Amino acid sequence: SEGNSSSNEFQLTVDKRLSHGLQFRAAYTLAKTIDGQSGFRARSSIYSDPTNPGADRGLADFDATHRLVFSPIWQIPLGNHGSRFAQEVLGGWSVATIASFQSGNPFTLFSENNSSELNNYLDRPNVVGPIQRTSNLRQQQTFAPDPNLVNGSCLPGSETGHFLINPMNLVCAVASPIGQTPDPLLTPGGVPLFTHGNMGRNVLRGPGINNWDISIAKDFKFTESRSLEFRSEFFNAFNHVQFYSPTYQDGTVGGDAL
Repeated sequence: SEGNSSSNEFQLTVDKRLSHGLQFRAAYTLAKTIDGQSGFRARSSIYSDPTNPGADRGLADFDATHRLVFSPIWQIPLGNHGSRFAQEVLGGWSVATIASFQSGNPFTLFSENNSSELNNYLDRPNVVGPIQRTSNLRQQQTFAPDPNLVNGSCLPGSETGHFLINPMNLVCAVASPIGQTPDPLLTPGGVPLFTHGNMGRNVLRGPGINNWDISIAKDFKFTESRSLEFRSEFFNAFNHVQFYSPTYQDGTVGGDAL
């Protein structure tokens, strides 16, 4: 086997040493990784067309354009003055956070129509117009194939779910081979037989990451060498839903929805 890949990255790290009770690290990465096969997913480890490997050259499965991680620790300056009781109650508090933000990973749609007749089921749809991304993944939508049997033909019928994209400009119906007399059993305007579809590999991106892990701690000092720490930790503190990219399962494209 053979393959090639390239990756270009810009990395920036900013550190603030402890002063006035605050320290933090901010790390940002801008990256673009391209390959022909990413290797660790079943449908991304082989070429869709062995005679034309270049047709699969695109973003790597694990590409993430932006990633930012911000991790501050703040020793809250309360209880430094006042009575002994005020110092015990208000002093010793600290807050730490790991905030992670990342672009979604690329993914590929497969048509399941075997238009290439290679029986590897790596064929992709034809794109016949702009692919609109859903603005609210929590909102359920209903889509159905157009009566022309072309637009939206990647859908098996009327489907209701949490759609990542509008699938109406995707075509999975199969048409007669290019230059041949139309077959009445096939769909004019569909993906021509013996072709792989014009949609590129990994041209869509799944949802990104927006996650805050927060811990709140209180130190109780008894002596110079003895202390007790109370700590409360909140993972995904703001309960932000982290959606996975669509997956292939149960004979459908995109799992639950496109």
